[in-house]
Amino acid sequence: MTTRRTAGEAGFSLIEVIVSMAIMLIVMAGVFQSMSTAMEAHDYVKQVTAMNSNLGTAMDAVVRDLLQVGQGLPVGRRIDVPNGAGALAIVRPGPGIVGACPGVTSFPAASSLAAVTSGASLGPAVNNVCTDVITVLMADSMFESVGVASIASAGTSLIIDDDVDITGGASTTDDLRAGDLLMLAKGSFTTLMTVSSVANQTVTFTAGDPLRLNQFDATLNIDGTINQLRAAAPVDPTVPQPDPANNALTIPGPTTATRIRMITYYVDTVISPQNPRLMRIVGGGVPQAVAFNVHGLTFSYDLFNGDTNPTAVRMTAADLVSGGPCGSMVAGQTTDNFQSICANRIRKVNVMLAMRSETQNRRIGDYHRNTLFTQVSLRNLSFQDQW
Repeated sequence: MTTRRTAGEAGFSLIEVIVSMAIMLIVMAGVFQSMSTAMEAHDYVKQVTAMNSNLGTAMDAVVRDLLQVGQGLPVGRRIDVPNGAGALAIVRPGPGIVGACPGVTSFPAASSLAAVTSGASLGPAVNNVCTDVITVLMADSMFESVGVASIASAGTSLIIDDDVDITGGASTTDDLRAGDLLMLAKGSFTTLMTVSSVANQTVTFTAGDPLRLNQFDATLNIDGTINQLRAAAPVDPTVPQPDPANNALTIPGPTTATRIRMITYYVDTVISPQNPRLMRIVGGGVPQAVAFNVHGLTFSYDLFNGDTNPTAVRMTAADLVSGGPCGSMVAGQTTDNFQSICANRIRKVNVMLAMRSETQNRRIGDYHRNTLFTQVSLRNLSFQDQW
């Protein structure tokens, strides 16, 4: 006996099922394609936004520091350091030798450090091009021209005038800490020292600091030392002199102390060769990463020489010779002196900073890249400090 199906009980034929499945697959393919495109667009926006934010933040940090270059430094915008026969070279913060790029070891041989020390093509290579290094100096307005009550006879310590509490109190912005750089000034004489330790109002300097600034010479044969500064007339006392008007205070000597910020920027490829980082070092401290995925870093300089005023000078070895952008050496002038004068003529810094995205775009199979260019006028290196 057979059973008849009514029209309401009839199923789909094989052809109907195949056709419906094909239509569904076409619709799903369209949906997945739209989703993939949306995901790629989201990935693109995310990568580019992160890259541009990273790039802008890093450039802001560089510009902020460059705007303060030379602030509070003596006339000539240079600070004396130990130099001459018997003196050790002053260590310069920055990268070491990486591949064919020379890296940095010490500051150029000179009697003083300039507000700007260039370093064309000294840093590690990115895209087979050696990156640049720059070191700048400025005074910290929170600890500037503070009176020194006395300097030890050997120059290994000094006492800060008790008008300034350097180890605490209501404000900590004027506190001194190990690793700080102090410029000591007396008349036209200056020297730069690294703080080794602080106890109450006594600041101690110990040889062997990271920058090799703490060099002592009791015989006064090495120029630019704290011993020479102390011996310069009028002589600083070896013990604080009490203030007759107030026995709780001391009379500062002729020497003043100013905290100096030495800032170095360079690219690091040692820790992560595939992810170059923009590094910032304060003094001889620990380098800090400012940005990641650096694609290039270049500095050039506009100079003032009273004649041609050359622009975009890279300050390479070829630029620092007589007859180059810095002019010509005069009779009796040494190479070190000529290059020091060249550094003193820097008035503007041109910065090129390039970065790439953290990951590759899946559609194009490559990184997104962007580059920022800016020019910073070094207002404290002009012929007047204010306008």
